[in-house]
Amino acid sequence: EGDTSPLAGICMQIEVRPWDPDHAEGFLLERLKETSVAFSASEMKQLLQDSRGMPKLLMYLAFNLYRQKQRQEL
Repeated sequence: EGDTSPLAGICMQIEVRPWDPDHAEGFLLERLKETSVAFSASEMKQLLQDSRGMPKLLMYLAFNLYRQKQRQEL
């Protein structure tokens, strides 16, 4: 009762902490290196600021920026 997930009580929950700026930037650069898309220093800074280092939000924001830049290439 009150559980929000069907996996509550089955799977162990772990706390996901914010990534530090170096880890977050390294993650983004690693994901972009095999693509034709690059994020500027100011875009990276904005992503880190907007996500506050939270991995899920960082990935979401970065994906949206990536798609936007990808469309501009066409």
